[in-house]
Amino acid sequence: MARVTDGMLYNKADKAMYRTRNAMIDNQEQAISGKRINRPSDDPQGMVRAIGLKSKIDRNEQALKNMELANSYLSVTDSSLAELSIVLSRAKELAIQMSSSSNQSPDAMKAVEAEARELFYQALQIGNTRVGEHYIFAGYQTDRPPFDEAGSFYGDMGQIEVEVQPGQRVALNVTGLKPFMGLDEIPIKNEDLGTQEEDFSPSKRPPLAAREPAAVIAESRNIDPKENPEAFAEIQSKAGVNIFQSLIKFADGLRDGNTEQINQTLNSIDKAFSQVLETRATVGALQNAVLTNTDLIDAQQVTNQQLKSSVVDADTTQVYSDMARNETLLNATLESSKKLLTPSLLDFLK
Repeated sequence: MARVTDGMLYNKADKAMYRTRNAMIDNQEQAISGKRINRPSDDPQGMVRAIGLKSKIDRNEQALKNMELANSYLSVTDSSLAELSIVLSRAKELAIQMSSSSNQSPDAMKAVEAEARELFYQALQIGNTRVGEHYIFAGYQTDRPPFDEAGSFYGDMGQIEVEVQPGQRVALNVTGLKPFMGLDEIPIKNEDLGTQEEDFSPSKRPPLAAREPAAVIAESRNIDPKENPEAFAEIQSKAGVNIFQSLIKFADGLRDGNTEQINQTLNSIDKAFSQVLETRATVGALQNAVLTNTDLIDAQQVTNQQLKSSVVDADTTQVYSDMARNETLLNATLESSKKLLTPSLLDFLK
């Protein structure tokens, strides 16, 4: 039978106290931090899973910031287009009023002309709306006003996009071409189609002049309205309205007393309402996409936070229970060790 020495008893008691004290230190660290995993060695697999969940949470937080930015841009865009509709409504009201010969006195014409020109400047101001320092209707050219004082367009067709989900992006802007100028794209002349693409970069392309969309499209297709009136009439039937030019024509008609030109404003304003409404519908669809993704990511964030908490966070009740148990165990170890190691040689000689 092997002999049990005092050294062996001492070492065994020392190891027991060492393990218990280390367990108490771990309990105290978990109680202070509230975390079950404070370093990779605590739970390597759990730490890997926690890092993955944190990466998803961080990515979703950035997506939420992106969508907040997109929503602010789109909200301002929708509000601006709503103001443009009010401008058009007032212009139509004035055109109806002045289409009657009983209202076409020189003083009335002059007063309405002044208001019509003011409506033009209001539309111009709306077209140059900014969010912070960025012009929302300028495409990629957000650092400068898209419309000059004559209503010529200096922007491009660029759509600024933000990521809302991995691989899914949403535009936060619409170009000013459609609502203000009645164009779906910047026309390029036929003879220019053979040139290099970089020649049509926004910095080299001349501004789109404030003319009727039909005239701009016809020029890009090398169609002369006088030589080919049928083709031009077909373009006119499908083309939109340049709001700036319509308002200027209305004001000029009032100045010159041109009843026919005043009456033409009614038809152009009706078309303008349609193109503004179509653009607002596009903006509304983009807003719905942003809101839908925001709700989806909010739900994902709650789930990911709960999963991360279940992996990393400590069970407070269990931690304090373990602390009390280890403290009791340490005291018991100390008491038993004291009784085992206290006897001396004199005790055995008695």
